[in-house]
Amino acid sequence: MTAARAGSVICVLAAAAMAYFGATLGASLWRSRALTAASVAFEITPQDPAHRLLVVGDSTAVGTGAGAPESSVAGRLASAFPALRIDNRAVDGARTADVLQQLQREPLTHFDAILIQTGGNDILRLTDLSRLRRVTRELFDAAHARSAHVVMMSTGDVGQAPAFPWPLDAWYTRRTREVRALFIELAAANDIDYVDLFDPGADNPFRREPQKYYARDGLHPSAAGYGAWFDRLMANSSISDVFVAVAR
Repeated sequence: MTAARAGSVICVLAAAAMAYFGATLGASLWRSRALTAASVAFEITPQDPAHRLLVVGDSTAVGTGAGAPESSVAGRLASAFPALRIDNRAVDGARTADVLQQLQREPLTHFDAILIQTGGNDILRLTDLSRLRRVTRELFDAAHARSAHVVMMSTGDVGQAPAFPWPLDAWYTRRTREVRALFIELAAANDIDYVDLFDPGADNPFRREPQKYYARDGLHPSAAGYGAWFDRLMANSSISDVFVAVAR
């Protein structure tokens, strides 16, 4: 095979690979839009609530991909704490700057705890890290103005999601690490209870069984995925202690 012919073959293969990856990613994004259109943020106001939680964030705080609002993290918190009132201001597609606005628009001034779920869209849409640092500080200040107990969950490894073929997977894993490091640093400096969902280990259930733990768009968690996140929240934060203490 001549060099010219070899070059042509390589170009054809590269074009075919890009077309395949583009079609795969396009199908995932189309499914994601369908899941977003069907998602509803979980909220509940029990009679005579003993304690109050505010949830702010992006689609992972809404519970997109869970199949039912009760299977989201907020829904599972309501099941674990029946006397818990949950106000959920999360919006699909929100970046951290948008989450700050959710808090700033909140009319109630006091909550027993605030759960922040953000970061995925800042990773996906390449939010400038210096701007993200500034906005996150403002977000933490606004949260502490309404509650002494603030918990933050960001996201797992975005690049690990089945929606992203090579080389996007490696790019988004690097972005995830950068945003995660920023959040961990600022959470530690601002007395925020940070729940780390990033797990590069082989025993990570999202890595081990992606068809089970991701929704059909290959991007959002499934009901099982949100269940794994909820378990991590319970095991690695003191949010349950806050509600038990308030209930006594």
